Amino acid sequence: MKINKGISVTILIILIALLISCSIVSAHRVHISTRIGEISVKSWYGGGAPLKDANVTVYLQKGTGGGDGTEELYATGVTDENGEFGFPPKIGTDEYRIVVESTHLPGHGVETTINMDDFQSGEAQGDCQNTGGSEYGGIIAGFGYLAGLVGVSLMYASRKKQKALENKLKENA
Repeated sequence: MKINKGISVTILIILIALLISCSIVSAHRVHISTRIGEISVKSWYGGGAPLKDANVTVYLQKGTGGGDGTEELYATGVTDENGEFGFPPKIGTDEYRIVVESTHLPGHGVETTINMDDFQSGEAQGDCQNTGGSEYGGIIAGFGYLAGLVGVSLMYASRKKQKALENKLKENA
């Protein structure tokens, strides 16, 4: 079974392009920690690199003490070079919801809720919820994408070969 040289080169170019772009698409786990005083939020990727220039949104949780359970936008900003962002606590607020979203790797972010009653020692780690998906999901999706491209190119080569065979049979008949 001989595959056309042009198809082989096309498949090779596509595979190389996908391998080069895999570093851009690969998923990273994102973490966050908090410190009280000025409420300081520090976020970083799983490898320890800071989440620079990430968008930060802070919501006041209303109704935690028997109110209506709604939330209000309190502060927005961007993390610095160290992945840190700070905001002053609002007197009388017991709970904040903080959302940090990466601008350099879209789809990667983290969300945590800070309950001021839990921070009696002055520093603690917040309960984090990764909003960027699993670490291996992007890798598995990439292999699935590659398998699909290979399948489409093999189907194209097979149809081309089938047409050539049909044309030969018509000429001989």
